[in-house]
Amino acid sequence: NGSYELPYAEWELMDMKLGHDNNNISVYLSDFSYSTASPKFTFKLISRKSELKETVSSNSIILTDLKPGRYSLLLYNAEASDISPTELKIRIKRPWYNTPPMLCLYFCLVLGIILLTTHLFTMKQKLALQKQQQDNITEQSRQKEDFFISVAHEFKTPLSLIIAPLGKLIHDCPDQGKLSHLYLAQDNALKLNALIHKTLDYYNNSKGIVGSLITTEVEFVD
Repeated sequence: NGSYELPYAEWELMDMKLGHDNNNISVYLSDFSYSTASPKFTFKLISRKSELKETVSSNSIILTDLKPGRYSLLLYNAEASDISPTELKIRIKRPWYNTPPMLCLYFCLVLGIILLTTHLFTMKQKLALQKQQQDNITEQSRQKEDFFISVAHEFKTPLSLIIAPLGKLIHDCPDQGKLSHLYLAQDNALKLNALIHKTLDYYNNSKGIVGSLITTEVEFVD
């Protein structure tokens, strides 16, 4: 993709460096032979991955679509095999997006994405586990509250049936010795009843339940 005239003295000293989009090369040769017959040249293109050898009957060699890499172009005079070959070194540069620094950057980006995805997945799993544990704790607390409230309700009715008869017995009992025992039973029943009401009030307040009393506006008239 350009025109270069290389004197023989500089031929083997030159290292052609071409961009990845200048990978079509035409080489024109001359052995200073003034004969009318077409010269014959043998060339060998050597790279790290392949080797190409061909004999041409003209003074031009066309190399197309060379991949990025280093090449050695060896040229022979097909009619003078005793002459050592002439070497031309060619280097096709990689595109900027395929250079080692960019490949290293791609690797770092992919590794970063993998690490970030792993971290986000781990955090998501951890948050889900914490939420599940919190839900379990909340459910256990609710079950405990429901159990105690159920027990409190179960005790409330029997205590009411105990306290009322105790009051009647105290009122009708003439024996002072028995009265002390009845008063003791009444006091403990009232204490237990107060504790049950406190438990129910605490539960209702925590749940936002209005108490059992119903308030009504009343207007007094003289």
